[in-house]
Amino acid sequence: MGPNDDKPTDEFNISTGQGFERFVLACQTRVFRFLVGKGVPVQDAKQLCQDAILTLWQNRHRPRNPQTFLMGIANRLAMAYHRKRVRLRTVSIEDVPAEAHAIPAAEPPPVDDPPAGPTPPTTRVALLDKLTPRLREVIEMVQFQGLSRRDAARQLGITEGALRVREKRALDILRESVG
Repeated sequence: MGPNDDKPTDEFNISTGQGFERFVLACQTRVFRFLVGKGVPVQDAKQLCQDAILTLWQNRHRPRNPQTFLMGIANRLAMAYHRKRVRLRTVSIEDVPAEAHAIPAAEPPPVDDPPAGPTPPTTRVALLDKLTPRLREVIEMVQFQGLSRRDAARQLGITEGALRVREKRALDILRESVG
C-alpha cells in the first residue's frame, strides 16, 4: 500500500455528498469568473453560479464529465440571462402612447372599386393589432424598420430560424385577415 491509498475514492464522484462538495469547492470560482467574463454583472453572476450548481446536483447521476457539464449549464444560463435583458429593454407596442398610433387616414376609395396599391395606414394598424406582441415585433423590425433577419434576431435574442418561424406565422395570420 502506498501513501495515497488512504485517499477517498469518491473525491470527484459527484453522486455522493462529499464528492459533490469537493467538486463544487474546486470549480465554483471558475464558474463565477466564466459568468462575469460573459458580461453578467457580479451580483447576478453569484445567483447564476448557484443555479448552475443546483442544476448539476439535480443531474448528478447523468454527466460523465461533470466539469464540462457544469460549464455548459453556466453558458446556457448566461445566454438566457442576456436574452432576458434584451427583452426587458425592448419597448413593446403596448407601451407606446395612443397618440403615436393615430396615423392620418387617407381618402377612402369609392365603395365600388377594390382598394388599389398599398394598404391604407389605418388598416395596417388594425391588422397589426391582430398579432401577438412577439409576432408584431418581428413584423415591425423586418418589414417596417427594414432590419435584416440576422440583425432583428440578434436584437430579440433569438436564432435566425426562430425569427423566420415567427415571421411566417405573422404573415399567415395577416394573409388570413386580408382574405
